[in-house]
Formats: sequence, C-alpha cells, structure tokens
Amino acid sequence: MLVTNVVMLVTNVVMLVTNVAMLVTNVVMLVTNVAMLVTNVVMLVTNVVMLVTNVVMLVTNVVMLVTNAYVVVTTA
Repeated sequence: MLVTNVVMLVTNVVMLVTNVAMLVTNVVMLVTNVAMLVTNVVMLVTNVVMLVTNVVMLVTNVVMLVTNAYVVVTTA
C-alpha cells in the first residue's frame, strides 16, 4: 500500500511539473500572440494613413490636372 501511494505521489508530481511546463508555454505563446496583434494593429494604422495620404495626393493631382487643362483651354 505504501509503495502504491509513493508511485501515485511520484506520478502526481510528474503530472504537476508537466502541467506547469504547459502553462508556461501557453503564457509565452499568449505574450507572443499579443505582441503580434499589436504589431498588426500598428501596421494596419500605418497602411490606413498611407491610403488616406495617397487619396489626398490623388485628389490634389486631379485638381492640378483640371486646373492645367483649364489654363490651356483659356489661353488657347
């Protein structure tokens, strides 16, 4: 009976160590995923800012094109 209890105790200790190792692994993966999420959000915001900038530049170029065409037509 004592031997059985000792074997069960050792088994439980091994399982505890395994569970702690898995917990640490999961925490590390969680931190990694959060860091990747923050990076992706920053990249998304950067891309949105670049998109808005490109749209503004496009509108500016269209306005300049129309203005130049008007000047060419009126001076011809």
